[in-house]
Amino acid sequence: MTRFYYKSISDSGQVITGEMEKPNQEEVVSVLRAKGHLPVTIKSKSQSRWNFVRTKNAALNPKETLSVVSGLSDLLESGVSVDEALTILSKETEGSKNQLRLVQHIITEVRGGKSLSSAFVSSKMLPDRSTGPLISLIKAGEKSGQLANNLTQATTLLQNSMDANKKLQSALSYPLVVLFVAFFTLIFMGAVIAPAFRDLFQDLGKELPGTLSLLISFVDLVPLFLAALLAAVLAGHIQSSLVLKLKDWFSGLLLKIPMISSAIMYNEIANFSFLLANLLKGGVEIVTALRLARDGVTNKIIGKSLEQVSKEVENGRNLSVAVLKIDNIPAVFVQMVRIGEAKGNLSPMLHRSADILRSDLEEKIERLTAYLPAVLICLLGGIIGLLVSSIFGAILDINDLAI
Repeated sequence: MTRFYYKSISDSGQVITGEMEKPNQEEVVSVLRAKGHLPVTIKSKSQSRWNFVRTKNAALNPKETLSVVSGLSDLLESGVSVDEALTILSKETEGSKNQLRLVQHIITEVRGGKSLSSAFVSSKMLPDRSTGPLISLIKAGEKSGQLANNLTQATTLLQNSMDANKKLQSALSYPLVVLFVAFFTLIFMGAVIAPAFRDLFQDLGKELPGTLSLLISFVDLVPLFLAALLAAVLAGHIQSSLVLKLKDWFSGLLLKIPMISSAIMYNEIANFSFLLANLLKGGVEIVTALRLARDGVTNKIIGKSLEQVSKEVENGRNLSVAVLKIDNIPAVFVQMVRIGEAKGNLSPMLHRSADILRSDLEEKIERLTAYLPAVLICLLGGIIGLLVSSIFGAILDINDLAI
């Protein structure tokens, strides 16, 4: 028997995670479907250990996913059936073997009687960031009979997310290079320069300045940490639960960094607002729509907060009141939700909220690009300056001792 970890979506739209022991993956799928669940991911224990250090070779990147979804959307908008659209798409797909494999898999599944959303999920070829929102919109389109329109909205959402991620990556690339240089500068000074002074001070019977001692201690710990991490990976001791905890910790850390936290919050809430608007427009009930829209949120901390929001709405609280418990929730989102609830046009107001948040996000990324490199350079200069002053102080101490 093999232990499998799974993630599925129930009929009510709730995301279910758990584990079970079965002879093979097909047995797990059968059990989940018997419960009325839609399987999203299923991994064996050994797969879960290594999932954080490698990605599946078959997974499409966001650009390839956008190409498939937009092509399918255009064909359905022209009036052809799903089967015809997939057949045309398989003949027109060029350049990417993974794209062709995805389309061929979907054709097989759909002709076998499965829904389009189930076919996308069972392919296991979608990027993690795209799976939640895309499947939610497709399922809503299948239920409401507006599949072509929802695929168009999914194309817009994927494009917006890809553009925002590119801008964030561009804004953070230079600061990351600065941090990389700073780290290796500290390693060099701690491994080469500081030990030379330590040996000299030991010969003279004096203590090394505290800053240099701290630097040497830091450098000594680096190889130990890397060796322990490598040993844990090779031994397979890092379990999926630990990986999830690390992801939660990192998600929380990002939300505590000034400027970066605001950009992440606006990006996540913009995606959430856009997805929720389209689900409600498609006739999905508010609680189910909230749960499905939450799957489009990639930051774990924000996702947990939105999960609590859906529970409070299910208990009868207004959405505009429930979201106030989320730390640093954009005020424009709360205001638009309040207006939508009061006038009975929540979906259009959520669309408007998403547009405003994306516009504000672009401004925040521009400020981030302008200010963050300067802040990091000043920080790097301060650290290097402190170390250089400690070295010069050590040199002066040596001269005093020599006199």
